[in-house]
Amino acid sequence: MKKIKKNNVRIMKKIDETINFEEIYQTSNNLDRFCEMSNYRKRKTGLPVNVWIDQTENYKDGGHAKRIKFQINKSDKYQNNCCSMLLDGTIPENEFQKAKANKEFSISSSEINEVKNFVINNSYALDKVADQLIFEDEFDEVFIHGGSPAS
Repeated sequence: MKKIKKNNVRIMKKIDETINFEEIYQTSNNLDRFCEMSNYRKRKTGLPVNVWIDQTENYKDGGHAKRIKFQINKSDKYQNNCCSMLLDGTIPENEFQKAKANKEFSISSSEINEVKNFVINNSYALDKVADQLIFEDEFDEVFIHGGSPAS
């Protein structure tokens, strides 16, 4: 019986030595932040790319303005290669340069303009979602579909 306990202690010690718990915490913390955004497939929004919408006041903890994230390619599958866009339709320059340097970047300026129009057309509702004053299902009922400029 004692031999089994000693082996278990040895195994546990080896696990503690080989696993970087700080790295796991940081990774899970980043994933938690990403999961605080609602994902919207392009077929739902009418956009050429998938988008993520902040729905949990994440901007307060993240130290950034209210924003959405959009995928930097037109894949139907969700990917974490994204770029941020503020609710006024602008993209922070450092974000855009970083996105353009990514080998996955494959969207045109007209497709980015569609995302911009979507954000501008829906900025009031996106602002309310970010502050949890309306919820995802309510946003679904009121958002303006597609990326054409609203009249």
